[in-house]
Amino acid sequence: MFAAWQSSFRNVTEVPRPVRLAGAVPPSLRGTLHRCGPGVFDEHGSRVRHPFDGDGYVAAYRFADGAVTYQARVVQTAQRAAELRSGRRLSSGAFGTPPALRAPKNAANTNAVAWGGHVLVFHEAGAPHVLSADTLETVGTLPPFRQGVPLRRPPPWMGAACGDAVCAHPKVERHRLVLFSLTYSSKLTDVAFYEFDRSLALASSRTVSFPGFVYAHDFAVTPESYLLLKSPLKLDLSRLAGGVVSTLSTDPRGECALVVVPRDGGAPESVAVPVAFSTHLCAARADEHTVELLHVAYDGPFPFHEMQSAAARGRLMRTTWNARTRAVTQRVESGCRQFEFPCLAGGAVYGLSGASLVRAGSPDAWFCARGAVLGEPVLVGDTHLAVEHFDSLCRESSLLVFDKDSLAQGPVGRVVLPHAAPLTLHGSWVDAVSLLQGCPTLKNAGVHQSE
Repeated sequence: MFAAWQSSFRNVTEVPRPVRLAGAVPPSLRGTLHRCGPGVFDEHGSRVRHPFDGDGYVAAYRFADGAVTYQARVVQTAQRAAELRSGRRLSSGAFGTPPALRAPKNAANTNAVAWGGHVLVFHEAGAPHVLSADTLETVGTLPPFRQGVPLRRPPPWMGAACGDAVCAHPKVERHRLVLFSLTYSSKLTDVAFYEFDRSLALASSRTVSFPGFVYAHDFAVTPESYLLLKSPLKLDLSRLAGGVVSTLSTDPRGECALVVVPRDGGAPESVAVPVAFSTHLCAARADEHTVELLHVAYDGPFPFHEMQSAAARGRLMRTTWNARTRAVTQRVESGCRQFEFPCLAGGAVYGLSGASLVRAGSPDAWFCARGAVLGEPVLVGDTHLAVEHFDSLCRESSLLVFDKDSLAQGPVGRVVLPHAAPLTLHGSWVDAVSLLQGCPTLKNAGVHQSE
């Protein structure tokens, strides 16, 4: 499976104008699925050292009357434009693509969300980018975020100013788009939360400082609080020449903690939890005395460079904290040895286990044929899941649609791309009515309402 996944990563063929795809989907589905992932790997006479260092692209699958059109554009970041002008790589890839010891590259290759009449593109190494919802052309970066290095005092040899490392997993809570960013100093980590209204205006922000090095890949939002699962990582800057990711490792003496930050400005609370590392959160619930999270958790050291290999053994976990007794309980929600890319749909959680689409806690599943791999499942409409499919044996890319209540029956819709395309990482669905109103109801593993 890992070899099949790796083989999808060849330079994307851009499709500047929408083209109709061969095949059909259920006619009840009307809306747009945006997907984002790395799309440029071989350029300037060299290949990136890891696919996740590839410059990003965004694909738009537009559903109407049982048909689907497809459009794909590479995100034209300022760093990419500078490299195209110079004919060489100028920024350091997070996974070790040279040149080393330069400002980290914002590859704009992790997530895409329709909001405020635009498409927003995210990558943890910098500011979100804004794209035209119609043409997918790059407009610029989202204010007030700054492109740069997420250090209060960047070293002069990096050649960059202090910037914002914005989480690639935004959330929607009560018609607000919520983001957080991380900024580091020698002894503190600043975590800043931002809320944008439906016109993309900044409605509120709050910054909280924590001692030491704090990292979280994802977060959750309830009507009252921001929730983080702080992973026990340590930072070794002597390894920076191999990329930022090479500097991170699990700290066996560190502590995983659930951090609760009140949205109204109250004091944060933190409680230790047993899980060592958490990637994606798919649901959150909170009341006066209890906080509950559904998330993917890893027991041992996280394989940063082999995230899609058999070495990555994530489990779907339910973590509950009783604020009165301070007790924490955890329960495994899926018996799969591998579980990732969780998607909450109608009270059930779906995800990938190897090359299979599964429903947690249920035998209902669909298995890929040999040589094929799947992308992240996304809830489209209220009753279906859409999943990218790549067949490495015939180099064919397609989009599959499943009835969420019957995965085992196989796809109920399928459309085929005009060419093979790299598998994307994350994305979201917006229904046709919400898109016209400019304030979409977003559905995916990375953007969700509170459970």
